[in-house]
Amino acid sequence: TSSSASGTLTDGGYTNTWDGSSGTSWSDASNWSCGTVPTSSSLVVIADVSNQPVISGNATISSLTVNSGAEITVSSNALTVTGATDLNGKLIISEGTYNADGSFDGNTGTTEFTGGGVLALSSTVTNIGSITNTSSTGTVKYDGTSAQNVDAPSSGSYANLSIENASTKTAVGNIDVDGNLNTEAEASCVLDMSTYDLNVAGDLTIGRTGGLLASNSA
Repeated sequence: TSSSASGTLTDGGYTNTWDGSSGTSWSDASNWSCGTVPTSSSLVVIADVSNQPVISGNATISSLTVNSGAEITVSSNALTVTGATDLNGKLIISEGTYNADGSFDGNTGTTEFTGGGVLALSSTVTNIGSITNTSSTGTVKYDGTSAQNVDAPSSGSYANLSIENASTKTAVGNIDVDGNLNTEAEASCVLDMSTYDLNVAGDLTIGRTGGLLASNSA
């Protein structure tokens, strides 16, 4: 970061706030409060402004906060967030991938799938928030290598759901899947429904024996 860049310096990098002053391109430095495109150390805040960011290339940042009323679109390639995601507005995924490598909290937010994109959740999911499927081809993937909770959307349902990697993913609500549910053919990759119901409208593919535990569900 150049010494002339504005923004709030923090221990993990700097806060770079989207202002959209020049359009919707994520990669245009003039759209950012620091006058630079976010990097892997950036703490990014998406503000509720007239022009909202669209990502069409690969990008990696340290954390992401989407303010209420704001939205961010991953149209292609991948946005990787190594730290926390705090979704209070809208995350739109078209044909790209949003990699939430850190914690994900969508308590007051919405994830909208407009194409065959992927939301990959690799760590703690505090609240998945609302899911809107304007396309039936989007997928939410729980791929943590440590135990995870599979949350029930506050409204809407999963279009497609994928359970991956060697850990137990435990449902913390009734899970509705409008399309397909897959669990990976990997030892110790388990979806545990606990006491909750699982409703799958499409194909149910269990990759290995014991990959789905549903004996305690209603």
